[in-house]
Amino acid sequence: MYAAITGVHPKYGTMLDENRTAKVIIELSEEVKRNMVDSADWAALGAEIALKATNRIPAVLNLPMPISNEAAKIITAAASPGMNDPMMHLIGITPESPTLEVAFGGRIPGNVESLPLNLADVNSTYQKLSSAKRDKVDIIYVGCPHLQYYEIREIARLIDGKRVKEGVNLWVQTDTPSYYMARHHGDAQVIEKAGGKIYHSVCFGLLPLRELGSNINIATNSFKAVKLMGGQGQGWMFGTMPDLINAAVTGKFVSTRWQ
Repeated sequence: MYAAITGVHPKYGTMLDENRTAKVIIELSEEVKRNMVDSADWAALGAEIALKATNRIPAVLNLPMPISNEAAKIITAAASPGMNDPMMHLIGITPESPTLEVAFGGRIPGNVESLPLNLADVNSTYQKLSSAKRDKVDIIYVGCPHLQYYEIREIARLIDGKRVKEGVNLWVQTDTPSYYMARHHGDAQVIEKAGGKIYHSVCFGLLPLRELGSNINIATNSFKAVKLMGGQGQGWMFGTMPDLINAAVTGKFVSTRWQ
């Protein structure tokens, strides 16, 4: 009870408001605001914010308004694999960050660093997250963090009437409520009819990827997946949902984003 009241954990120390305040400003360019069109864009943006913050809690300015639930989920999911302090203040969006001043605890320090983030940064992150040496793809994995229903619906729309290539695996991962929504509306059945698999309340990271060997390529739109599982020897490809579904159907990954 004492730990809960005071915010002091007996093993891990303090969990105080002052430890949640922003330490650096990341300001998005207008070009970034206008060009976030795919879930992979948001993942790359979140990754770049984390990289620029260099383990300092960032206050992110100039995000598109309004931001969708899916986009907010994806961008903030980059915090846990990308920074030691897994927090982001999305100014005007995060409940405890209505303004920049509030994010800094009431007053912006005079010496705080402010870093620009432009579209070239997002583009470069696509390249950083791609390590495969050939275009042949073995697994297409989406759902880290878990997909919401509207993301599943997009996959069903893209793959409807098509077929996953023999020898290729399409794995779609979601939460239980979204899974049953997809079942109710028929999206899950469309994915399965095409040869894909849809799972709920599981994590791809539990698979023993090392047992698969290093001679396979995994395509994804998840920074978190590449960051947490990309060191086990496989080749990784990072791309948009349309490019991932095309890879599932053709067996080859071709990135059309930023060409």
